[in-house]
Amino acid sequence: MVAELAHFRLKQHILDIGAGVGGPARRWAQKYGVRVWGVELSEEVYQTAVALTTWVGLQDRVHFAQGSALAVPFERDTFDVVVMQACRHADRRKRPALCGVLSRPQAGRAARVT
Repeated sequence: MVAELAHFRLKQHILDIGAGVGGPARRWAQKYGVRVWGVELSEEVYQTAVALTTWVGLQDRVHFAQGSALAVPFERDTFDVVVMQACRHADRRKRPALCGVLSRPQAGRAARVT
């Protein structure tokens, strides 16, 4: 559903904040031909995401970084679409900062916070 709402297109670069074990990221890469970078806070979950992605052979299209959504390790304007499906789980004090930044896409870009 997120991919349809964000109108994923072939070869777009997607940032998935709070990527978990990477299931959606792998599905989007496989189904829509996009490249996905996922950010996951938990070291253990991050390692699982990397292992599963390698196991299914998608490591050339799906990448992960371990770290905080408040300090994503990427340059501004790197991505065509930013997805954060877990915004409602964020600390209530941090939610406005997370959601506010992600909901201001540039022209021709999309952000979806659900």
